[in-house]
Amino acid sequence: QPCDRPGLAGGGGGGGGVKRARMRGSASEAGSADRDRELIAGLGEYLVSCGGAEGLVDGWYTRTEVRKGGGTAGTFDTYFFTPAGKRFRSRAEIARFFQLEAAPAKSAKSQDAEE
Repeated sequence: QPCDRPGLAGGGGGGGGVKRARMRGSASEAGSADRDRELIAGLGEYLVSCGGAEGLVDGWYTRTEVRKGGGTAGTFDTYFFTPAGKRFRSRAEIARFFQLEAAPAKSAKSQDAEE
């Protein structure tokens, strides 16, 4: 998937990133080691397509959590973590972290939210 289309890691539908991934099934399925490897491999491929080097995400892992309430209760949010534990919600956010040229720029609204 090209860098200018920041959809879900490991394939998947439209959406703006991993945080809105909708999957059905048990939480244990979503958190399986195979799925973790697939997501990290997809993330690595995405970063290479953005101009990053192979192996940028070696040692990274994912965690998938089930939303407990609200209109989207029962859907899953998948987060990426560095070996040191820093959390990322999307592949685009990770590309920005690595300052990759083709990574989408953050909107002013999301930059304000971080401050």
